[in-house]
Amino acid sequence: MAAAGGFPLMEDRAIIGGIGISGGSWAQDQEAGEEALRNFAK
Repeated sequence: MAAAGGFPLMEDRAIIGGIGISGGSWAQDQEAGEEALRNFAK
């Protein structure tokens, strides 16, 4: 991960996209991004 709030979207060990979260503190952006990834995987 290059920065807090930046997350690659992976499929079969390949990067297929990414999401970026900003606007909160570092910890808030990180938490929001991790939750987004959990929901993406469903």
